[in-house]
Amino acid sequence: MTLEETILDCLSDAPAEIANDIAYDGLRTWDSSCAPTALLKQAASWIDREPSLSAICSHVVKDIHLLRAETGFDVSHSEPRWRRRIFVSVPERDDAVGALRLAESIIHEAMHLHLTDFEEIEPLVSEFAGKIRSPWKTEHRPYQGVMHGLFVFACLGQYFRNASRIFEKEKDDAARNHCIVRVADIASDINSIDINELSTGLTSAGATLARSWHRFGRVC
Repeated sequence: MTLEETILDCLSDAPAEIANDIAYDGLRTWDSSCAPTALLKQAASWIDREPSLSAICSHVVKDIHLLRAETGFDVSHSEPRWRRRIFVSVPERDDAVGALRLAESIIHEAMHLHLTDFEEIEPLVSEFAGKIRSPWKTEHRPYQGVMHGLFVFACLGQYFRNASRIFEKEKDDAARNHCIVRVADIASDINSIDINELSTGLTSAGATLARSWHRFGRVC
């Protein structure tokens, strides 16, 4: 089954104890009955255009909970302790760009969970106490967090590169332009990572993977 066919089955309200827990991080949950089902299905359908990516999302995401966000901003969240749950906000617009923004949030959190699963098989981080500058948090963050960000955004960069070509053929200028901007922004952020410094906090396997993600993600 496709993600588009199953995504509404994943949608639910966050259990009270989890909603209260993430509230300490300033995240506010939203009633799933308010979900724009058409936008969710559209976002999922565009993820389905990349079958391998869709398969990963379908495997790791079993529960989707909604978050509140300010107009013009997207918020998403996941944690290793809730290995099959993701939290995403709903964009204020219901057009192609809104669906792309929602698709990005779903992919973003799914890839975090996917990498966490992989780390149980192959340890990637050797230094858990040290920190390195993160281009996404504009502050120093643990090696593991920056490595996760590198992986997630390298995946998103490829997704948007592929999507931009699809939307070019379909003559959807707004969606294509959104993809082009995201590709450029992601490449700029990844390019700012000091991959040599990051590698010092990773295992040999982790450093090898991180370097490949870094090369791949810098493509604009």
